[in-house]
Amino acid sequence: LYFRCFVRQYGSVKVAEAGIHLNGQLSLGENIADNGGVKTAFNAYKAWRANTSEEEPALPGFQNFTSEQMFFLAYANVGFTISASFPENV
Repeated sequence: LYFRCFVRQYGSVKVAEAGIHLNGQLSLGENIADNGGVKTAFNAYKAWRANTSEEEPALPGFQNFTSEQMFFLAYANVGFTISASFPENV
């Protein structure tokens, strides 16, 4: 089934600095929701870009990145911040 790739992909995530090894099965529902959410948000962003003539300002130090790359960098920055209170059983 399609969800096995999510279990396998997220189950391989290890964050050595925090002593965390994710449980892909335990976090499956959240991972599917997160992926669906970012896909929907990216499609909305692309639709907005197609209907606007506004230029997006480049952030200093990030001028070589496309708008699409910046979208996913922003998503990764929000989605993958490690907290000291991060649950160990995730």
